[in-house]
Amino acid sequence: MSSRPHNQPPRTAATRKTGRPSQAERRLGERRRSVEILERERTLESLLQNLPDAVIRVDREGRHIYANPACVKVLGVPAEEMIGKTAQELPIAVNLRRKWASRVARVVASGKARSLQDVFEGPRGTVRHEVKLVPELDEHGEVATVLIVVHDFGERHRAERSLQESEERFRVTFEQAPIAMLLIDRDAHIRGANPAANKLLGYSLEELAEKTIYDITHPDDIELTQDVAERIYDRDETSVSVEKRYLRKDGEIVWGRLSVSAVRDPERGLINNIAQIVDITQLKLAERALREREELQRVVTEQATDVIAVIGFDFSIRLISQSVRNALGYEPEELIGHGVEELLDPALMSGIRADIEGVIGGAAPASREFRLRHRNGEWRLFEGIGSIARGEDGAPEYVITILRDVTERTQLERQLLVAQRMEAVGQLAGGVAHDFNNLLTVINGFADLSLKALDGREETVRQYLSEIGGAGQRAAELTQHLLAFSRQQVLQPEVLDLNAVVEEYVGMLGRMLGEEVELVARLAPDLYRVEVDPGQLGQVLTNLAVNARDAMPSGGAVTISTENVELEQALPLTHGSLARGSYVVLSVADAGEGIALEAREHVFEPFFTTKEPGQGTGLGLATVLGIVEQSGGAVTFSSEPRKGTTFHIYLPRSKAATSAKPVRAESVQNGAGTILVVEDDDAVRKLVAKILLEAGYRVLVSSSAREALALANWEPSIDVLVTDVVMPEMNGHEMAQRLLALRPDLRVLYISGYTPDVVRARGVVAQQEAFLQKPFTAAVLTQTVRDLTAGSTTDDQPPAKSEKN
Repeated sequence: MSSRPHNQPPRTAATRKTGRPSQAERRLGERRRSVEILERERTLESLLQNLPDAVIRVDREGRHIYANPACVKVLGVPAEEMIGKTAQELPIAVNLRRKWASRVARVVASGKARSLQDVFEGPRGTVRHEVKLVPELDEHGEVATVLIVVHDFGERHRAERSLQESEERFRVTFEQAPIAMLLIDRDAHIRGANPAANKLLGYSLEELAEKTIYDITHPDDIELTQDVAERIYDRDETSVSVEKRYLRKDGEIVWGRLSVSAVRDPERGLINNIAQIVDITQLKLAERALREREELQRVVTEQATDVIAVIGFDFSIRLISQSVRNALGYEPEELIGHGVEELLDPALMSGIRADIEGVIGGAAPASREFRLRHRNGEWRLFEGIGSIARGEDGAPEYVITILRDVTERTQLERQLLVAQRMEAVGQLAGGVAHDFNNLLTVINGFADLSLKALDGREETVRQYLSEIGGAGQRAAELTQHLLAFSRQQVLQPEVLDLNAVVEEYVGMLGRMLGEEVELVARLAPDLYRVEVDPGQLGQVLTNLAVNARDAMPSGGAVTISTENVELEQALPLTHGSLARGSYVVLSVADAGEGIALEAREHVFEPFFTTKEPGQGTGLGLATVLGIVEQSGGAVTFSSEPRKGTTFHIYLPRSKAATSAKPVRAESVQNGAGTILVVEDDDAVRKLVAKILLEAGYRVLVSSSAREALALANWEPSIDVLVTDVVMPEMNGHEMAQRLLALRPDLRVLYISGYTPDVVRARGVVAQQEAFLQKPFTAAVLTQTVRDLTAGSTTDDQPPAKSEKN
């Protein structure tokens, strides 16, 4: 056994020296060797102290004589606790104690080194050791001590196993991942691809191995891919995420969300990039579809003329189109979040709720009307339909409603119905008036002849005939009312000062309206001239004044005013519009209760009246409208509750000189010549013939146009043709044209229950002709015939060419 301290490392054998040095040299050599030995021992001790392996020396009896600091880490026992103890005395597992002592004994006995691996439980759990036992011999060649070196290779084993497990996990993850994964090197070559990448890109693994990442990138995204590489390689970013497009093998474009992670080695730097590609093609398509829908929604809500609204089941407005600005006067932002009941007619709410419940239950959406209040307080009428929008679970979420403003259309439809009704009534009235005029012509004509025949005798009979004539005249005035609203009355227009007509009627109207009504005239000076029939204008004034009086049962003021007006733009009317220009406005205002809202659209309809039965025919305002419109003007009115009503008559300005007042014939005018009377009505034919015969004319009569043509062929001289216009087989105009072709100097007088407008529509021309509307008096008939036989016409009865439509 060595006599050296137990805590010193073994010394090596001294090198045998040759030769015999001097004593001084021997002492110097020994000192040097001592220094060298000391240095080696220090180096060895430092090495042992810092060695990660446990180094232990035991003597032949197995007692520990040396242990380095690594023992506590490797074996779990501090070095100072091991010195002087045998394995049996160490605080380690029992089986390890026996194993440790047995191994030392074998080495001592055999003198041979042993290497083995060992597994035991250490402070860190199961530990794997690589153990080497080396015998140390003394100078006699016997084993003096055993050097034990314990190397913990568990860390390496764990690292290797961890690496293997990590590689296996990566392999499984890489191959089984549902998203595409690529391994890409520094040169952008694809070094690996998982099945998901093969599926996404359509290439096999072998095909991808021959490509770079740029080969499978959409051309428009090459620059983006280069930017990703720059961020990884040049900026040392560890991960980068972008969205880009790839080209499949079949040429189809797929969108992917690319996440690139850099795999780096501390020594070698960047090794590979792992690229993960999530297929977002459907998401991109959905986003594009969503953008398109949003854009469509934007365009629809901004450009639609109809009002489109999204309404919740709490009836709050979720969304509404820009068109609501024009439709209801609100900005969309002002309505969103508000309840629809703030706009809707309350009377409609229950019906709309029932409709929505029906649609939710499966009923088909139906169109209905909605009354919505405009910002200005006016009610607007809309026509719309609502559809139920459902969520992904099929549950109803809200109502989409499309509303179209039909206020004007509804008004126009109503006006059209009124116009059609008026036209139908007008046609009926015109036909009735035509036949009635024939009867009146006979009644009034024979009454005049009877009165003339009596010659002052039999006063009682004269009185009766006068009453008959008066009734006939009133009946003739009634036909004028019928013809007026049907625009078929005869007008005899004159260029006149409207103020003069009003002043002429003020006195008569004052007496007519009664003492409880104050008649006020406010006439503008320097009034424009107008061209109207003064008699018809008087009828307009009378009708409006009487209506004004009736609107004030307790009395009040009726104001008649005139003024000049310049219309800078067309004036909207119930039917059409009045062209811009210069007009004279005649206004008649009352201070009554006003016209009820529901009655305003009917005021000009024939036979419409708000008066009690027997107090009005309903023809007054219809007559006014007919006279004014036939004169080229228009009628408007304004009315407010408890503030009265004002009617405005617009008459176009005339720049012609004021007409001279015509002189009317008051008695029968005798004459001479041959007159051909053609009339299909027997009574009228007999009356006309009688009047002309008594006036001194030779009269030929015929009941039809063909009979008259035959008669004219045999008659050598005919001065005037007096003919009805509307006759069966051949009308009066066609017959007159045939006779004029044979007799160019023939004069023609048309008589008819229709107006000149109707006559002209049948082709009558205004040359050497005249027109008389039935009923007419004997004086007017004889005056007109006398003028024609004299080759001229009088102001009293102008020829057809001078009459206004």
